[in-house]
Amino acid sequence: MQKKIGYGMVRKSGNLRGNSIMIEKAYEYIKTHGAKNTKEIRENVNNYTKSNGNLSKHSWSIHQYAQTLRTNPLFKCVGEVRVAGTYGKTSLIKKYDIIPVEEVAEKILAKQHNLVRRDNLTPMIRNAIAKKEKEMLL
Repeated sequence: MQKKIGYGMVRKSGNLRGNSIMIEKAYEYIKTHGAKNTKEIRENVNNYTKSNGNLSKHSWSIHQYAQTLRTNPLFKCVGEVRVAGTYGKTSLIKKYDIIPVEEVAEKILAKQHNLVRRDNLTPMIRNAIAKKEKEMLL
């Protein structure tokens, strides 16, 4: 399904799922391998294999990783690492670790007001919130 934005520009609906896949894969990678920098995460997550054995068509840039990891509540920055760049230069990139999904869900439920609509959260967080709400009702 495509939506017309204006002046002939068209955007495909459902683009949020691509970021959700990236977040889920990065979360699982960090969970199994420990804290990693954005370059290591990108190199390993971009080459994931789907359940049918084919390589994924999804590929994300280092900028997408940096912005998503910086703003997503599931990840926390634990420091910076100096990495070799182009033309002999080095650059500082951030190193990220995960925050347990249950802890993030508890923080969101503890707030008196919702800053973010729940349908804008990743499925991992939405499912954890639903699970916590069920536990609270019982």
